[in-house]
Amino acid sequence: MNSKVIVTSKEVTESDKPDATPIRIVDDPSAPPYRKIDPAKSHPYLIDAVTAEIRKSIEGSKFGRYEVLAIRHVENLSETTRPDLIYRDTVHKSTSPQYSAGFLDFVREKMKNPKYLDETINQYKEYLHAKTSNKRKG
Repeated sequence: MNSKVIVTSKEVTESDKPDATPIRIVDDPSAPPYRKIDPAKSHPYLIDAVTAEIRKSIEGSKFGRYEVLAIRHVENLSETTRPDLIYRDTVHKSTSPQYSAGFLDFVREKMKNPKYLDETINQYKEYLHAKTSNKRKG
């Protein structure tokens, strides 16, 4: 018998690391365990759609691209740290990130705290200010 059993982590993500376990991705939906998920289905929202959806949830509040960037920074959310929330094409790196419905749920949950957005924006501003100051010094 020509079989091999490999135990992998619960989460499978794309990686260029030399020690990553290689897997074969097929387009056949009836194929066993792993097949590539269409990011247009798993992460259908671009940033403008994210902001529009969140604005619906928090009537009267300003919520735009800057707020998404602030949340991503403060919460350390990226396509690497939270691929379930954010997807970015690894081939065409210049493309905009795509967001899942889970990202919207994550933001809505955080925003149940009325101070969350202001605190997050202040932390992000401090980070940007420190980053700019360090560039001037260097």
